[in-house]
Amino acid sequence: MQSLNDQYSIIDGWLVDFINKCVVDPLHQSIKSSFRDGNYNELLKHKFVHFRDLEDAKTILIGIDSKQLFEHVQQRMYIFVKTVDGELKLKNSVIANQSIVNEFTKKCHKITLENGKEVYLFYKNTIVNETASHPLTLLDSNVLSDNQISKSYPVITLPNEQYIIIEGFLINVTTGAICEFYSSSTRSALSDPVWNILRKGYDCSMLDKFLSFQSNYYIINDPIFFKVVDHANHCRLAYKKEKDTFVCRVVKLRKDATNLGHSIYHNMKGVISETKYVILAKLQFGNGSREDLFAMRSQYSQELNFINRVFANDIKLLEEELVQRVVVSGTQMIPYHVRNIPAKILNPKRGTFYSDTITESALCLYDLCEDTEQYIIFDGVRKKLKTQCLRRLYEYYQSLKETFKKDEILSRWFPIFDECHEKCMERARNNIDRVEKYLFRLLLKQSIEVRPTPMTYFLSPRFLIIDNFLIDLAENKLVNPMDSKIRELLTENEREDIETFKFFDWNNFEQSNEPMGVYSKGLFQTLDSSKTQFTLDTIGCTHHIGTAYDGVVVTRHCMKLDIPNIGVRFLYLEVEADDLPNLPELENENKEELFRSLDGGNEHKEIMFPMIESMFRKSSFSELRKNFTASFKKLIVEASISKENMEEFAEEIPEPA
Repeated sequence: MQSLNDQYSIIDGWLVDFINKCVVDPLHQSIKSSFRDGNYNELLKHKFVHFRDLEDAKTILIGIDSKQLFEHVQQRMYIFVKTVDGELKLKNSVIANQSIVNEFTKKCHKITLENGKEVYLFYKNTIVNETASHPLTLLDSNVLSDNQISKSYPVITLPNEQYIIIEGFLINVTTGAICEFYSSSTRSALSDPVWNILRKGYDCSMLDKFLSFQSNYYIINDPIFFKVVDHANHCRLAYKKEKDTFVCRVVKLRKDATNLGHSIYHNMKGVISETKYVILAKLQFGNGSREDLFAMRSQYSQELNFINRVFANDIKLLEEELVQRVVVSGTQMIPYHVRNIPAKILNPKRGTFYSDTITESALCLYDLCEDTEQYIIFDGVRKKLKTQCLRRLYEYYQSLKETFKKDEILSRWFPIFDECHEKCMERARNNIDRVEKYLFRLLLKQSIEVRPTPMTYFLSPRFLIIDNFLIDLAENKLVNPMDSKIRELLTENEREDIETFKFFDWNNFEQSNEPMGVYSKGLFQTLDSSKTQFTLDTIGCTHHIGTAYDGVVVTRHCMKLDIPNIGVRFLYLEVEADDLPNLPELENENKEELFRSLDGGNEHKEIMFPMIESMFRKSSFSELRKNFTASFKKLIVEASISKENMEEFAEEIPEPA
């Protein structure tokens, strides 16, 4: 930030009026009159975002990667809708009977341009090209739009399966198969609640549309698609003069290919009637041109526009009718979680995400993070804490090893010790993985969310804020601070006051039906709650009893919420990580079995067994849990979990030898 005078400063290419808390156009006449001629000429030497450039923006909603900017401008909540033709509008500007695909709320700073157009800036932290020379290079990449621009992928997690949406295609990550969204099998696999969430909030019916094309190919931009699907082919897109059309086919040799592709076999009544191809736009193999690519896309663009109109009208009406007839059944209680995950978190490798699925422990860790950068830091800390615990154990074993080597009597049993050492280290590696998955996220959540003293604030005689929750004292219940009906009950000053608080995000209740834990004793002391039993799994996640997850049964103080248009959800009082029960030791692991597995162990039981007992104890889950927790708490005390210290810690510990 560069301060110009008491009123104006430059923040990341934007001229900010600190008195009126808004961004202003440096070319506006009022700005020129605020500076003497010489100072104004100096002002214009800076690289600014000029308002005339915003007039050409393709959307009214623009994401800006500047946290500091939004700390100094006024913001409020706006409701936007996305129409069937892909246009973003304010909800109150939509004409009657206009088809709406999606509705969402965003906290924005409004700008009115000289031509009367209004645009809305919102904070969006993204990874951009560091060599960009002008702030406007951020605009197109940060506009809230489809997945291929934002590089954020919806990931749907069910107990036994996982799905991801890439450029409109719904893909089963577990099997690598692309799904027809409107098929009965997909709806049954997802369950009705998840299917409805995707129907209302995401574009995931591209395969349904593609199968109606006359063209046998569809071109996409995102190479991650081919990291998820179960196979890829060398394909050739070529123009057939006799048919006056482009046609795709598989070729055997790489040198004959133009693109990477994925083949889809369209079955009609159990018989393969045709093969279609999803093609990567990048011309990987040196054949063809960008002009060809434009012509190839143009071939099916009219088909797609027509099919989109059909889906927007006839299909949407059938959807609504079908949804109204849904009978609530046992399948409604299938646990689910829908998240938007950045590409950098997914970390594709060797054709799949984390071998078979995107690990739930990684997704749960991301839920705690403000952005991708923070996730990467915490993930590094997680790995280094594991390394630190293993290194200490290894050093202890090495000290025993030296004792055996140097002692004339003990040295004869060194081969047995060495074998025991290897077995115990392998056991320790398995247990430290279990400890980390079970505890790290909860320790981190506890350190982030627990306040030194509870925060209590009376917004009005009726509404009380406790920590990051809003309570309606008249109704004696928890309410959503973003609910328009609640905001109508507030005065203008109270509405402005409420914007200064960071509240629990109630969108979480729509994205998951799992019980959610919060650290807020004051909340549960103020409102009615009851003791409820849940299942605690091996990665520290809590589930309803009777679902597909295994684990130990735990009892929690729980609050039941009946949320309009969503259903019943549960909040529970999270316990400290130290109060969680130990996981059971791995099967078939005991000192006697380890001793019997050693060659010649029985001959030297009196000497070897105490040593084995010590090594076995130090490699146990409970012992490694103590060490892991102590290391984490020491880190919190020393680093106060600041970003800079976390980064330093993640780098300073070497990888294990």
